[in-house]
Amino acid sequence: MSKTNTHQIVKSPRPPGKSSWFTVWRTGTIWRLQPGHTMSELGLLPDFLHAEDSRPIREQLTARYAHGGGYMPVGGWSMTSFTKDGETVSRIKYPGDSVLKEIARAAFPLSKGGPETAIFFPYAWLAIVAADGTFSVTRVD
Repeated sequence: MSKTNTHQIVKSPRPPGKSSWFTVWRTGTIWRLQPGHTMSELGLLPDFLHAEDSRPIREQLTARYAHGGGYMPVGGWSMTSFTKDGETVSRIKYPGDSVLKEIARAAFPLSKGGPETAIFFPYAWLAIVAADGTFSVTRVD
């Protein structure tokens, strides 16, 4: 019997007036997608990150994405965040490149060392943001 690649769209957590919507992936992680984006844009990333796993996101990537190199941070990025419709939205920029707008995010409150947020951007870039606002960016393609 093969597993199906399904997810469940959760209508109830979306507060009135919010522009994003939420989906619960089969790993138990709740992803918040920006308008006009779908879970398919995240590729296999949702399968690598599990909300109930207490390891930091970088350790989860190293363990479950070893064939792709695991967690390998790329320095030089800057990040800006702002509030839109009561929700935080982020953008990243690498010197000489265009700004990349957030596609989706998921919170990992159980991470050892403190809560983390995974923010997915176009071209398979992933920012890992710690509770204190520090972040790293890695490629997950």
